[in-house]
Amino acid sequence: MTADLTKIIKGEYIKDQRIFLEARIGEDKTKYKALNEVVLHSGSIAQLIEYDLFINDEFVYRQRADGLIVSTSTGSTAYSLSGNGPIISPELNALILLPMFPHSLNARTLVASDNSEIRLKVADKSKAYLSMDSHMNMRVSSRNDVYIKKANEGLTLIHPTDHSFFSSCRNKLGWSLGVPTKKS
Repeated sequence: MTADLTKIIKGEYIKDQRIFLEARIGEDKTKYKALNEVVLHSGSIAQLIEYDLFINDEFVYRQRADGLIVSTSTGSTAYSLSGNGPIISPELNALILLPMFPHSLNARTLVASDNSEIRLKVADKSKAYLSMDSHMNMRVSSRNDVYIKKANEGLTLIHPTDHSFFSSCRNKLGWSLGVPTKKS
């Protein structure tokens, strides 16, 4: 760890660009940011909400579920992973749309370009909230659509030169059943 930090201070590192999500509720100009995910949910355990999903103003589906996780590639190893979402390599510019416990046998995770604009419309009878990276529960009424897109500004991470996303996955997620995790 100290050796890695010394190398980074000397300028020996690799850069890793990440995106933020930007969420807005209705006509309110307030923009909320998230590195991992924006979640539309009922605010209660095992409580369905009904919502319509639009991608770039095209209707995709109406869903009844506990909610929807809209995740970045960075967030694919966060809350989305707990919901059985796909792990997305960080250099892939994508948004993951993962229904939470959908009341449907054919609901599946969608992966869209991170240049897409997501719009969620909550049904009249549903009580919904919006959370950003598990913080700030914002009430969403059926009168206000939720807009989610890639933020204009991103985040630059720096890593030691020998950093590997897949090595991190092996170590943190217990992949490989005891196979050594050193690079070949």
